[in-house]
Amino acid sequence: MSTLQQLFSALPFFQLAVIIVASQLCGALLARWGQSRVIGEICVGILLGPCLLLVLGAQWHAAVFPAAIRLGIETLGNIGLVLLMFQIGLRFDSNHLGSHKIGFSALAVAGGGVILAFALGAMVGLLSHDALAPAQPRLGYVLFCGIALSITALPVLVRIISDLGLEHSLAGTVGIAAAAITDIIGWVLLTLIVALSSSDSSLFGVLRQLTFIALFLTLARWGLRPLLHTLFTRLPATRSAAPAADMSMALMLATALLCGWITTLIGLHSALGGLIAGWLLREQRQHWHRHMEGFVNIGLVPFYFAATGLKMDLGALAPLDSWLWLLAFFVAAVLGKTAGCYLAGRLAGLPVEVSRSVAILMNTRGLIEIIVLSVGLDMGLISQSAFFLLLMVAIATTLMTTPLLRRLARTGPAPSTLAKGRLQTSDR
Repeated sequence: MSTLQQLFSALPFFQLAVIIVASQLCGALLARWGQSRVIGEICVGILLGPCLLLVLGAQWHAAVFPAAIRLGIETLGNIGLVLLMFQIGLRFDSNHLGSHKIGFSALAVAGGGVILAFALGAMVGLLSHDALAPAQPRLGYVLFCGIALSITALPVLVRIISDLGLEHSLAGTVGIAAAAITDIIGWVLLTLIVALSSSDSSLFGVLRQLTFIALFLTLARWGLRPLLHTLFTRLPATRSAAPAADMSMALMLATALLCGWITTLIGLHSALGGLIAGWLLREQRQHWHRHMEGFVNIGLVPFYFAATGLKMDLGALAPLDSWLWLLAFFVAAVLGKTAGCYLAGRLAGLPVEVSRSVAILMNTRGLIEIIVLSVGLDMGLISQSAFFLLLMVAIATTLMTTPLLRRLARTGPAPSTLAKGRLQTSDR
């Protein structure tokens, strides 16, 4: 074998290593600037995809990332996505709702943000359909745009709250609970829209798809969950702790991947299966965190962002009206979330300063938004152009959150100070 052949045969290993290292470096750089690491990882995907394409040209870009290698990256990325959603499901905790008063405020904030953001997003989607997604079904595209602007990224929001020391403040508590409720609403709506879009146009087809979804959720909750609980309770009886830990990880991995496979079979996205599997096994979160979470975050998730970047097509964004639609989506996203959550918070009895902080927090879209956009792209609900524009909105609104909260803290009382007395008297 010649030296050139050896070089190209080993190229995939080099590319995978570059993706992992570049993701960590960009993530660390963004973290030093007070932003979430996930934004840096997303930027790596954009750099490897459309930006590198503009620099090298289509021919050289295809040589660096041939179809076979792209397929491998996409496969690893899909596995990473399922396991990432599995981790998000593991972390979901109903204790976020706190006391009855906190729960009511969070429900009001979540509802206000979802309703207004969904309405504005659907309106922009209706107006932009012919320009951005003429080949996509109008109803599915319009409804998806509403969902895309309604999402709040709970994992990124929790990280921002932790970095700013707001864990024990009223703003932080309500924000986390409201984001959890928003994510549940968003995934339920997304599931319904995917079901409607993937079914035939008859009422029977729609009802059949929804029946499959309800049946799977019922079997997962009342059949699979008790079975897994029984298996995990019997594992410590083995002679050695190491085999028990290995078997635990094998069961969790198999459950996540099988649930992803089942949701794909019934016409949904595999990411939803990973989320359901995580919810089923949330009592085992400590085992997963100790043995697998680091590998998933470092060794698999970067390939998901790289695969997402390689799918992007900047050529479709050359017309000026595409960038005007970007502005329209951005205004609708910010106005829908901040105004909706602020007004709902005030109506629920939250102080002005706390309502402002919660409204800014709920404008964070980040990781969950990007996953939802990928689902929409894979299911044919949005076009490449709309995907890229909404991705830019997700990144911009996430980048806004920390600077706005710090500015609010400088120009007025800190949210944690305002909330301290209120939290001490709450029924937690």
